[in-house]
Amino acid sequence: ETLTQTSVGAMLARKKMQDTASGSGRRGHYWAAGTGYGHDTGPHHGSGGGMATWDPQVMRAAQIDQDEELQTLIKAISTSLSENASNTNGQEQDYDQKLFDLLSKSCIVPFLVRELSISYTNMGDRLPLFKEVFRLVQELLKALPGRAGKLLEPARPHLETAK
Repeated sequence: ETLTQTSVGAMLARKKMQDTASGSGRRGHYWAAGTGYGHDTGPHHGSGGGMATWDPQVMRAAQIDQDEELQTLIKAISTSLSENASNTNGQEQDYDQKLFDLLSKSCIVPFLVRELSISYTNMGDRLPLFKEVFRLVQELLKALPGRAGKLLEPARPHLETAK
């Protein structure tokens, strides 16, 4: 019985300290489940000590930085495909097979599927990136004229709708 009184007393004391520490002792108001709001607790709620907010300008800046990095990489791949396609010097069949095998094992096709499956609005917002993506597709078609269809088969539905 003493243990129970001590435990209950400790829990009540802890609750009182938490209520006092949160300001006026007011608990946060929670919205009904499914409304999409959550709660309106103060800035001391959760980890980090402050309320997490979504800053669209920060998100847009991060997207631009990521797109610029991707553009640089895609441009390098496209340029490499273009230069190597013009330097095969009679070894075309062997080169095509090696290039096809290499690209089949790479992340290029899953990348193209992912990027080409986004909305037209998103493509329009990120136009410089998508110009490079389509240039890459063109270079793949030029570099592997007989095998590009097989390589790009997973991306075909997205390419057809993104004319």
